[in-house]
Amino acid sequence: MTADTVRERPSGEDDGIRRRLGAKRLAEAKGVRGVACLVGDSPSSVKRWSDFLQAGGPEALKAKPHPGRRPFLSLRQKERLRRSG
Repeated sequence: MTADTVRERPSGEDDGIRRRLGAKRLAEAKGVRGVACLVGDSPSSVKRWSDFLQAGGPEALKAKPHPGRRPFLSLRQKERLRRSG
């Protein structure tokens, strides 16, 4: 795989937009493969979006925040460092 063929991962907001666009195209009976090609994602992802849409409506397609890695230090440890410095 070359650098030209690697697709950059979209941000959470872009992800939600792609999902909503995909859902709209699915509603127009474009088919899973056609929608996947249109939005640049895999057919399995588009199928998963379709399942989410049926189960939870448009709200289910919104991007969910990812909290990130847990901190190494607890709040108590951070406070101790502040006091000692």
